Amino acid sequence: MSEVFNFDFDKLQKQGISKEATLNFLKTKTENNFNFDELENTFKSNGYTQEQITNAMYHSCKRRVRAGIYGYALYLKMI
Repeated sequence: MSEVFNFDFDKLQKQGISKEATLNFLKTKTENNFNFDELENTFKSNGYTQEQITNAMYHSCKRRVRAGIYGYALYLKMI
């Protein structure tokens, strides 16, 4: 069984991992409580560019991970 893990966005950024690669990993390699598709569709319907969507989703995930114990944290589990 997989365990919940800490996800260090700052460390990944310092290592040169792109926002797109980070989001792709979160979408495809983790079980999480973040509705990527719904949020992306909302941004698209509001006229956001793909770059704006990527930035908004990345920063939203990052904020939720940092929220930690506040109940609105991003839940991540390796699959």
